[in-house]
Amino acid sequence: MNKKFYWIGLPVCFIVLAGSTYLIPRTYESTFTIAQETEQAVEHNRVMTLNHPENYDLGMVRTDNMLGAQAYEKIIQSDTFLRSLLDVNVCTLDGSFEGSYTDYYLKDNDKKYKKIQTIENDHIHWKTIQQEQIKIALAKSIQITYDYETEFVTISCTAHDPLVATMMAESIKERLRAHIEAYQQTKMEHTLAQLSAATAQAEADYQQKPTPEKEAIYKSFARQEVVYKAQMVDSPAFAVLSAPSFSYRKVAPNRWKVPFLVTLLLGLGMLGWEHKKEVIRYLKA
Repeated sequence: MNKKFYWIGLPVCFIVLAGSTYLIPRTYESTFTIAQETEQAVEHNRVMTLNHPENYDLGMVRTDNMLGAQAYEKIIQSDTFLRSLLDVNVCTLDGSFEGSYTDYYLKDNDKKYKKIQTIENDHIHWKTIQQEQIKIALAKSIQITYDYETEFVTISCTAHDPLVATMMAESIKERLRAHIEAYQQTKMEHTLAQLSAATAQAEADYQQKPTPEKEAIYKSFARQEVVYKAQMVDSPAFAVLSAPSFSYRKVAPNRWKVPFLVTLLLGLGMLGWEHKKEVIRYLKA
């Protein structure tokens, strides 16, 4: 093979590939790190045995209402959580766009969804497909990393605009906080309702037919209810170790690495084809 082809063909290939990468939108990333709070929403994370002082086996109620940090990924990647993010208001750094994340995503992908609309010929069904596709794309743009040694959770969100990535990461943080705090409150109210119902039933049984045993059961339930109410405290869902970052650093695509690797592989392939007989002979040896 003519050496001029190497000296001309490979540089031209590199330039063409490098130029092509400029047509691919750049991707920016915003990252934040959180840690689960050690303070429990109900003081003393334990299994509370009802009527334990009197040694009556009346069942158990868990006072623990914290969500483990390992559950954060399931929450964020859940259908309900992702759909709630589609309406987040975002704006681009250059000020050319302001609106919901759905409209921002469609701004660069409108042609793809027009094809879907034409094929389906049904606007309502097309809108459902549209939201589902955007939700899937959003899920892929969110990365959650759990460090088993430190128990820190690092969450990152990518977008084609650095300000959009930062605003989406901030929304993920705040909505995750709201979700966990709502869970804590619901769990506390549910446990307290269980205790209140048990206390009321024990009181009714005791008043219907007073006995020392029923009196002890009633007093134990009442005491546990008072203790639980005293232990109900508000606590933050998690501690923010580093807030969502704003960065001009582009994470993809690498406009020099990709053309270099492709050109290198092409050159090696051409060289191998030119000396294929020697290569075959070497492999058979």
